Amino acid sequence: MTESTGDTAFVVPLGRISEDEALQVGMKAFRLGSLLRSGFPVPDGYVIKEEACQDREGLLSSIRNMFGGQIDHQSVAVRSSASNEDSSTRSFAGMYQTLLRVRGAEAVLEAVESCLSSARRVAHSNAYGLAAVGRNAVIVQTMIHAQAAGVAFTRNPVTRAEETVINAGAGIGEHTVDGSVTPESWVVSHSGEVRQKSGPGIIDHAIAGAVASLAKQVESYFGEPQDIEWAWLDGKLYLLQARPITGRAHADESGVLEAGWMRDPLHYPYPLCPAFRWDLQHLEKACTIIFEENGILLETIQAREVGGWPYFKELHLQGDHQEQGHSAAYDGFWQRLTKSLRVVRTDKLEQDTLRWRQEWRPRWAGDIARYRGTALESLSDSELEEHLGQMKQFLLDSKVMHLRMNYPFAVAVGEFVLACREWFGWSDQKCLAMLQGTSSTSSDPARELAKLAKLAQSRDKVAGLLLHLTPHTLETLKTEDAVFYDALERYRSSYGCRALRYEVMDKTVAELPELLLRLVRNQMLQQAGSQHATGENVLEEARTLLRNESPEERERFERLLERALERYGLREENGYYTVGAPLALMRYALLEAGRRLCSRHQLDEASSVFLLELDEILQGLRFPDADYRTAVVMRERERESALRRGPLPSVPEPVHGGPVEVEIPQEVRRYYDSIHWFVSRDEGDAGNAGSLMEEQASTIAAGVPACAGVYTGTARIVYSEADFVKINEGDILVCTTVPPGWAVLFSTIGALVTDIGGVLSHAAIIAREFNIPSVMATGNGTQAIKDGQRITVHGLTGKVSM
Repeated sequence: MTESTGDTAFVVPLGRISEDEALQVGMKAFRLGSLLRSGFPVPDGYVIKEEACQDREGLLSSIRNMFGGQIDHQSVAVRSSASNEDSSTRSFAGMYQTLLRVRGAEAVLEAVESCLSSARRVAHSNAYGLAAVGRNAVIVQTMIHAQAAGVAFTRNPVTRAEETVINAGAGIGEHTVDGSVTPESWVVSHSGEVRQKSGPGIIDHAIAGAVASLAKQVESYFGEPQDIEWAWLDGKLYLLQARPITGRAHADESGVLEAGWMRDPLHYPYPLCPAFRWDLQHLEKACTIIFEENGILLETIQAREVGGWPYFKELHLQGDHQEQGHSAAYDGFWQRLTKSLRVVRTDKLEQDTLRWRQEWRPRWAGDIARYRGTALESLSDSELEEHLGQMKQFLLDSKVMHLRMNYPFAVAVGEFVLACREWFGWSDQKCLAMLQGTSSTSSDPARELAKLAKLAQSRDKVAGLLLHLTPHTLETLKTEDAVFYDALERYRSSYGCRALRYEVMDKTVAELPELLLRLVRNQMLQQAGSQHATGENVLEEARTLLRNESPEERERFERLLERALERYGLREENGYYTVGAPLALMRYALLEAGRRLCSRHQLDEASSVFLLELDEILQGLRFPDADYRTAVVMRERERESALRRGPLPSVPEPVHGGPVEVEIPQEVRRYYDSIHWFVSRDEGDAGNAGSLMEEQASTIAAGVPACAGVYTGTARIVYSEADFVKINEGDILVCTTVPPGWAVLFSTIGALVTDIGGVLSHAAIIAREFNIPSVMATGNGTQAIKDGQRITVHGLTGKVSM
């Protein structure tokens, strides 16, 4: 289109809307313009910005030039478009005005003014408790005089089942959308099965299938479930609107999840804060990339929130399971199988390991240093907005890299352990003892903490201050002993930029100086100094048992051992560079935004920024008059309600038939077996913990043995970083799980008990580094054990007794 057809500074063709104009034209117009440019069947049209009304005659002239000057000879649809509607959390559905069958330039001008007036009323009503931000606009589109029209949701809006729900009505469908009639209802399953639920037959199976296909394409385009409006005219399907499905319910009325949706309390033990909710979409994208790259027989891991809690579901490739009588030779399955064979035979994982050490790790270290060196407070609002966008992309890149570098570790260690189990019949724990002492990145903070403790002990004044900690100890140290204070600050600088959990809402190590002082004190008092077992005895035993084996088997053992030793440290190293540090950097950027919003009275506290969606934070930076305080109160209540209700129980997916019967090369089977072993050991299996319990009255909890040894001490139940202050030297840490950032505790505790996790979880790896008797996956340790109770941890048998 050209200016002669209505294109001016404030009247823009729908297909030319840029991302920078989203807040000027509203989300509805921005989404439709993006879809139109990408080839979706969106009716042509224009967007009129609010500023255009300042020159009524100029606007009327622009309207006359629309659609090649034919505006007086055709009907158009005129719709409001506001920046706060059609978001992932609030749709404002039906609150903004839409006028249909409008004909003539003067009538269109009146309709535009009416829509803008309506939009201002909605904004001033403070609906949902959300601030009025951005400007309003109006969309003028070609009117589709449909034979049938309606809406479609790519998830069941009640149960969130993996099916597309379609409502259809005769004609242009306005009564279907506004709810004044009972529409015809259709459901299209994930596999494409079309079922008519009710209605006289306004549309047929073919149209319903086409609508579902269009809706799923829009979902794929935006990367999240969609609510679309559609119209059917003379054999053609049109897309009239698209927005995210809002609402958080994913369970049916009985409160039961759909089969296949599982919790992951190891990585996501609590509801995510709104500012970090997009991390679930990042996980789906990262899994899609890495599963294809490494030939994994899954499409991706789907991620959803259910009642505020994160849940996950495996999305299978077509053909990785089969119904009886059906061929298994599906393209997707065979392509992945071929890819996995290529991964194994080209030794891709070894190449990835080398690239990590020579190229990727230095790049990540450089990026982390660069972002840490950014003076956030000196950035302008627009520069901070750009920085937040960069951090979000850095987190996506980091998640992809994190998953990528899990595989060299998983396959090398998994193949070694599985081979040792076959040779010796040993437990996983005994096999892993031969690798002990080679993972250092997560345990480096604890080792450096021990050095700080020795320094403190050598300086009488520092030791005295640490023995009698007060809220002012840190400031006193700064003036009384600059040497120790500088060493403490170097520690915080080197290891403080690290998240303690998979969440940006929680404080980092650098933000908890009082915790560091307490840990230094505990370490100083303990000064265990004992030499931990290195696994050399186990290694010597293994080689002795292999003396009678063939030279080829002995050579295979040494080869597998060498590879496992080489890659064992990747697990924790990867965790720091691609998880802990990136999350901390994102937190710092969000807090800077929160401080600015607080200074403008848009928030009461800077930390309230974590209760806003990222889009809202960016809008707040652009529009200083936006007030989010009411929204924060509502989000706090939602979060408290979710925590009070707790999560719904996971629902495993039932197995339909057996696995595909195909001839898989032995080398590929070992590859898949190693990955399966890693996943099962990393996550643990609390459900099997009961079988490990013996008939002894003294046993109060049992789980998976993770590090041998027997230790008796005082139990400390720790749910979050706020509970760290309870831990004294020699206490037994009892917790749900141990995020990598909690490694600072391992120089202080005497033993470890967790509800979840396995022998290859972060916690188990670090525990073996410090020879801390550990029992994982008890299932209910935090409930069965009382805080302050005297207990004994049996790391070899997996029992906890009184």
